[in-house]
Amino acid sequence: MTSLIIELLISFSQSVKDQGVEIVFVSSDGSPEDMISYMKESHGDWWALKHGSDETHALKSKYGIKGIPSAVVVRTRDGATVTKEGRSDIRGKGPDAAKEWLKEA
Repeated sequence: MTSLIIELLISFSQSVKDQGVEIVFVSSDGSPEDMISYMKESHGDWWALKHGSDETHALKSKYGIKGIPSAVVVRTRDGATVTKEGRSDIRGKGPDAAKEWLKEA
């Protein structure tokens, strides 16, 4: 993930924390050690799934994640996809993206 996207995600997550939006990091790093190293130097204050876990593979498969960075927005109550264009939304709309997502959530 580029540093610009990370900076945007960190700023975004801080801006929308009170709106009920959570970010869950699903790693595509080459190893658990790479993931931990990345998280220590660049990671925001958000949840992360264990590297290479069944849940990680299931989410990547379910949402068709092929490359990085990706941001998929899902409803917490049923896991339905709100958008697979979360990264573009964050980049283009900033915190206002969350307002649009919450209307659909």
